[in-house]
Amino acid sequence: MSTYEVYISRSMTASQANGERWINISGLQTMLDNLSESSIKVNVFDPGEIDIPEMYYEKRYNLCINMILKSNLLIADLSSRSGIGVGAELMLAKQKAIPIFAVCPEHSYYRTMRTTKPNTNSEWQHPFVFGLVDKLFSDYRDCTEFSKAFFLNGGVL
Repeated sequence: MSTYEVYISRSMTASQANGERWINISGLQTMLDNLSESSIKVNVFDPGEIDIPEMYYEKRYNLCINMILKSNLLIADLSSRSGIGVGAELMLAKQKAIPIFAVCPEHSYYRTMRTTKPNTNSEWQHPFVFGLVDKLFSDYRDCTEFSKAFFLNGGVL
């Protein structure tokens, strides 16, 4: 059985402001539990779990870069507005051909319905989400099911 390395890209500011660690949010935890039940071994790299004090930002940066480069998959939480770190992580993963899945609900900051012509609405995605993300999901349930198939296919899209 193969072990897959998954990097979690998410807004640190939003989760810290809510006083929570993203790894414990029910959607992601359920996803990881479901993958484990499917006999898929996943190691999660979560920058929120780094045990390096924030004042050592160079060490934290280098560790995050190395974790991304070792990953088989990057999963991004784009359910709320994110900062420069998430964008940089997505760009690095794309440059290194690491698949990127993103949870981005409809009617969120990065994905919504826009009026394009009178009486005509169409889905809009942020241009960088469109260009960087390989697979976009509205919720963790869909991301989980696709991830299972992805891993069972040997980590190939």
